[in-house]
Amino acid sequence: MYKVKDVLGDTEDHKTAPKFGGPYIIIDKALHNVYKLQHFHTGKILQSHVHVDKLKSCTSARETHCQEMPRQDAVSSGTDNAASNDSP
Repeated sequence: MYKVKDVLGDTEDHKTAPKFGGPYIIIDKALHNVYKLQHFHTGKILQSHVHVDKLKSCTSARETHCQEMPRQDAVSSGTDNAASNDSP
């Protein structure tokens, strides 16, 4: 899971700063759709619970990232086709 960054640092620009922090692991679910999170790499547990509206699943984050970046095979095959089209 990724968590929405609520506050930007002093040196971060709102246009270029990452919108999400993480990844996190859900370690507990409480009432009213709030979750207790633990950072995947550091193991640090967040003190407060986080509402589901502030979370993004890793699957949806990967899908968004993949849509923004062109596929490598499409890029390489496009250049190969252009080279083969130039020769008679």
